[in-house]
Amino acid sequence: MNDHQIRILRAARAYLGLKQEEVAERSGVTVQTISNLESEKSDGADRTLRKLRDVYEGLGIMFTGSGMEYQPYKTAFFENFLDVLDDVEDTLKKGDELLLHCADERRNTEAVTEKFKLLREKGIRIRMTYEEGNNFITGVKDDYRWIDKELFASSQVEVVYKDKYFFHFQDEGRNIFVMTKNKAKANSAKKEFEYHWSRGKKWENV
Repeated sequence: MNDHQIRILRAARAYLGLKQEEVAERSGVTVQTISNLESEKSDGADRTLRKLRDVYEGLGIMFTGSGMEYQPYKTAFFENFLDVLDDVEDTLKKGDELLLHCADERRNTEAVTEKFKLLREKGIRIRMTYEEGNNFITGVKDDYRWIDKELFASSQVEVVYKDKYFFHFQDEGRNIFVMTKNKAKANSAKKEFEYHWSRGKKWENV
């Protein structure tokens, strides 16, 4: 690892206002290792450097060939829900959660249903808020909550996982999923989901 790369990592931490202890907690890399890297006492293994980069990238830092840029929001567009779920599979691991607000599995294609099944088999929990009265589910009952019809947007499902938030809308017959990769936005969407979840009805109360 050269001096230029060391300075970029050190600058990223300073720009974000993080202490070495905070980076250590987020990355799993010891404070001593981070200190040695930043003081150029050691080069560091590729795996260690990747962990540090992951922390900074997750907070909006984009590393370029010449340095870094701060991009708190990253946006992408998908026209197929299956592509969204492919990203879910690539991003999440066993024990993680996928949240869907205003979901309706009756609209799923066979491929989407199979992908949900695969994600669950991998240990990923999928929780959904549903329109009251809709009893078509493919998962376990405890992973669903039914909300009042006036709160349910029939064509606009919201998807949240990790630091990613997807909003669905239809434009001239096309389905478009807009992804925003931003920790603050994702956390806000998660809080909104939990608000509706906590007030939703369980299966036996529908």
